[in-house]
Amino acid sequence: MLKVLFSTHASQRVTSCRFENCEFQLTVVLFSLHTSQTKQIQIMEKNLINIYQIKVTLSDFSLRVRGSPYRVIAIDGSDSLYKLAEAILNSFDFDMDHCFGFYDNMKDIYRSGEGYELFADTGDSDRFPGVKGILVGEVYNQPKKKMLFFFDYGDSWRFITQLIDVQESQNKKIKPQVTKSVGRSLEQYPDWDEE
Repeated sequence: MLKVLFSTHASQRVTSCRFENCEFQLTVVLFSLHTSQTKQIQIMEKNLINIYQIKVTLSDFSLRVRGSPYRVIAIDGSDSLYKLAEAILNSFDFDMDHCFGFYDNMKDIYRSGEGYELFADTGDSDRFPGVKGILVGEVYNQPKKKMLFFFDYGDSWRFITQLIDVQESQNKKIKPQVTKSVGRSLEQYPDWDEE
């Protein structure tokens, strides 16, 4: 709590404001001490957390999604894109054993205007920012925003991600979790010899 004292006239006002992922309540209390007027300002944090609901659909090379498996992942908006990538891969039973990126161009990642790549975190590229220092809430900042999660630049797995909801919670920070799972996941490394 921050308190500031200064002279003014007597009255009281309450104002709320937002700063990134925290909400503050600004309470202005004015009171009289003998002959002088004093104003007291208190700022109290409300500990609100934004939980992002992101739908992740495994698509094919042509970005067809009809009948494709999908997951809905709940993740704290202050988690990194790296954490979101972990949650996506875990939800589809994939190993996190290749580089990846998030791109705004679904059809051609090399023509993306917005992107975030693990390559930047490993020092192998500076085309886009890395995924470890960028927050989910910074990227998914518009309703229904879509990004392509491109995993394994050799096998080219494509997951279409879309923000479907943001909910405020007064609970403690949550771990990413799957809130809905539809369809069976494909095998990351199918055994082509079996039939």
